[in-house]
Amino acid sequence: MADQGGTQVRPAAAADYDGWRAIYLGYAEFYHVSPDEDAIAAVWGWVTDPDHEMRCDIAVEEGGRIVGFAQYHGTPRTLGGNTICYLSDLFVDPETRSGGVGRALMDHVIEVCRQEGWPKLRWLTAEDNERARALYDQYQERSPFIVYYVDTD
Repeated sequence: MADQGGTQVRPAAAADYDGWRAIYLGYAEFYHVSPDEDAIAAVWGWVTDPDHEMRCDIAVEEGGRIVGFAQYHGTPRTLGGNTICYLSDLFVDPETRSGGVGRALMDHVIEVCRQEGWPKLRWLTAEDNERARALYDQYQERSPFIVYYVDTD
């Protein structure tokens, strides 16, 4: 658990569902996605199942309000023959931004990587996500890689 400026970062627990759901839906809305209830239930199941690789750590304000999350997992890296961390999702409630919550979440995940022995943290963001990129650029220059998607359904 990490604490920064009255905001605590800790693993999500079953009792956090309502607050997590609000942040998750805000994240989905930001990316213009409308997840159905089955998708929401699946993700919640993953992040609360101690045997699933997906993890979710939440940022909680004094008073208990969830104001952000980081969802991530270890993933094999064939060129290194090791496991690295993939940060799937990081989102901070818009009303709370610029208060250090995003940095607290990033620093927390980096510390988890160190504890797990994961030598790299990798993530994607949208090109036009300038606010998040301003934070991410403080950690590392942008990658030269291009992402492709193929819908298979």
